[in-house]
Order: sequence, then structure tokens, then C-alpha cells
Amino acid sequence: MRKTRRMRCAIIGAILVLAFTAYAYKVLIPNADAQLALDEANLLLDSQDPANITKALDLLQEASITAPHIADLHISRSYAYLLLNEHEKAAQAARTAYTIDPENIQAYANYGVACTELSRTEEVQNTLQRITELTPHSANDYLISSRAHHHFSHSDKADLMVNKALELEPQSAEAHLQKGILLNARKKYKEALPALAFAISDGTGATKINGYMQRGYAAEMLSQFPQAIADYETAMYIDPQNALPYYYRGTLYRKQSKDTLALKDYDTALHLNSDYADVYIARGRIWHRQRKYQKALADYARAIKLQPDDGWYYFHRARTYFKISQLDAALKDYNKALSFNPGQSSFLLSRGRLFSRRKEWQHAIADFNTVLKMEPDHKDLRVFRAWAYLGNRNAALALQDCNWLIKQKVDLPTAYAFRSVAHIYLFNDQKAQEDLALAEKLVRQKKLQPGLTGLKRVQQLAAKAKKERHTLKIGNTKGLTP
Repeated sequence: MRKTRRMRCAIIGAILVLAFTAYAYKVLIPNADAQLALDEANLLLDSQDPANITKALDLLQEASITAPHIADLHISRSYAYLLLNEHEKAAQAARTAYTIDPENIQAYANYGVACTELSRTEEVQNTLQRITELTPHSANDYLISSRAHHHFSHSDKADLMVNKALELEPQSAEAHLQKGILLNARKKYKEALPALAFAISDGTGATKINGYMQRGYAAEMLSQFPQAIADYETAMYIDPQNALPYYYRGTLYRKQSKDTLALKDYDTALHLNSDYADVYIARGRIWHRQRKYQKALADYARAIKLQPDDGWYYFHRARTYFKISQLDAALKDYNKALSFNPGQSSFLLSRGRLFSRRKEWQHAIADFNTVLKMEPDHKDLRVFRAWAYLGNRNAALALQDCNWLIKQKVDLPTAYAFRSVAHIYLFNDQKAQEDLALAEKLVRQKKLQPGLTGLKRVQQLAAKAKKERHTLKIGNTKGLTP
């Protein structure tokens, strides 16, 4: 009887061992292997080097096949795809992650970023609402929420979330870094420096590197250029394969018109990451400044191919097309830029100038009016609109803009020159001569080249105005005084 009982116990024990072994092979070992793969992949992703990102993706893909139920694997996959600008794949991976773990804030954050890049506005709003509804349970949750709100330009909410993270973990280098990033975004560069110094001193890996990058940027904005370059170069020393510090330092050199140094840094950045779209744009801007327009267009085309949904890329290319008088191509790009950023004043202003160049005065005036509603004190815009009004034979309205400029004590020769033409249309020839004389005097005082001030064009327009004014209905000038 005892022997039978012992045999039964042995059989049950064997069954349990076999069951556990099967469970281990099916769940525990794959989970452990997947965690090792995840850790290794995240280290590779921290470098943001394209070759390392590809290696990380290979690891994550294999691990997600053996352990498809681990949400963090799919989150890291979505992050890798975001780094590679493969936004559709990033969205799919993030969606898989939050399906597995509906309370995972990072999954929703990654999904929202991908949808932003894909211009899925409704999805972005729904995702942000979901992030807001989720209750953060840790400092890391608050930190993730802060990053998401910052990405969607919800500054106040981003500040609130990072402050919560710092309340829970006041020694968190990642939270101090986020605080510094938010202050930089608000242009509070001096206030950002202590938070970024903490991130540098206590952070490791990507946190420390980003701390140097952000502190360098703050120093650059404060005109502390030696400190900015020192921080960028420290980031290069820590991670020589990271293209970002070279891009930042190159941009600082570009702003200082040190084109040779800037181009060298941009070339290095592109050697490290040939898919870095922003660098192509930055290098294209140097080619544009150097009047190497075909090189500029080639770089802009590369950037747009890599990232076809960034309005600024089309804007920069449009400026180059405008410069070489390819006006149809320029207009197409300005329209494309505005399709991504409908209220961007720089785009509207530039398109308005293009319309003026094509003598499509009413379209030009419409664009200038839209910008002036947003920026009523924009002085250059008043000049452009005054010219458009003259082109459209709205002398009374041109006079208003010129009077506004002169009242603001803007010593622009064009303000007096354009007003002189408006006076001619309104039969005030004496005042027209006085304004033209003032314009010419300012040109001499400022030692400007007359050909660059538009005075020659003004004189041609004045002669035309004298011929036209008897046959044109200029409009009511009641109440207008020069």
C-alpha cells in the first residue's frame, strides 16, 4: 500500500516537473530571453545611430514572435520605427502595445506621435484624451505624460506632469532633463540651466548626452557661444557616432555665417546618419545663401523624400524656386507648406510676395491681410502691402500703410517713395515730389545702393501713375492726410 502511494506521488511529481518544464520552455524562458533582447535593444536605440536602430529592430522582431504578449517589446519597436520615420509601422506597433496593456501611457504616447506625423488629427485628439484619462501611478508615468503633452504643444499640462514626477522622485535626472527641455521651449533659457546641470551630473547614457545638448542650446540662445560649443563637443566625445551634436554645432556655425565649419559638421552628421532630413535642410540653406541654388534644391528634395509631411521643408524649397524665378514651382511648394501649417505667417507672407511678383495683387493683399491680423505691428509687411495696393491702384489704402510706417518713425526710403506714388494718383504732385526727395535723402544718409531700394521702380510707377490717374477711379480719400 505504501509502495503504491509512493509510486503515485512519484508519478504526480514527474507530471508536475514535466508540466513546469513545459511552462518554462513556453513562458518563463521565452520571457527571460525576450527581456534580455529588450534590454539590449534599448541600449542600441539610445545611440540613435541608424545601424544600431536596425539591429535593435531585428532583436525586437524576433523577441516579439516568441513573446508576443510583452507590451514593452512593441513599445520599443514603435520607438525604433519613429526614429526611422516609418510612422505607419510605429503606429501599428504602438497599437499592439496598448491592446495588450490598455493602461500603458507610453504606448498611447508613441501612437499619438506617429499619428501626428501621419496628419491623423482626430486620432491624435483621441489619444491625447486617453492619456489625460489615465491615472499616472509613478514618476515615470508622469514623465511620459509630460513628454506626450509637450509633443502636442500642451505646455501647461506638460509642466504640471513633470512637476508631479519631480515631487515623487526629486533626484530623477530624466525628470530634470524634461524640466530643462520645457523651459527651453518656453525660451526661459537661464532658468533651464540648473535643471540641465542636474541632468548632466546625475544622468547616464542618453540622459547625460541630451542634457549637454539642451544646455548647449540654452547657452547658444543666451549668446554664450563658447559654452554652447563646449557642451556640443562633450556630447560628441561621449557618443562619437551620434549625428545630433554635429547638427547642433553646425547650425550654430551657420547662424554665425561660418559656412565652411558648418558644412563640415553637416557632412559629418550625414555620414553618421544619411537619413537625417533636418541636416539636408540646414545644408540647403547654406547653399541658398551662397547662391548655389541647384545644390540647395537637391538637398531640399532629399529631405522632402525622407519626410514628406513637414511644411517647413517645402517652404525652404519654395524660397529657392522664388529666387531663381521658377514661380510656378515656388507657388506649388508654398501651397503645400500651407496645407500642413495653414496659419503659419512666414508661409503666407512669402506667398503674398510671390503673388505680388506675378502681379496677382488681390491674392497678395489677401495673404498680407491674414498675416496682419496675427501680427498688426509687422513693419515690413506694411511695405509689401502698400506696394500691392499701388499695383492694384488702391492709392488711398497704400497711403494709409505708408502713413502708419512713417508715424512709427521707420526710416525706410520705400515708405516715402511709395507714398509719393500714392500722392501722384491722388493728384498731390507737390507732396509727391517732397516724399521722393525725402526717400532719396535717406538713401544717401544710409549709403544704400539706389538699385536695391526700389527707387528706380518707383520712378517708373510714378510716371505710369501720372498717365493713368485721369482715367482710373481711385476711390474715396476723405479723412486721409499725409
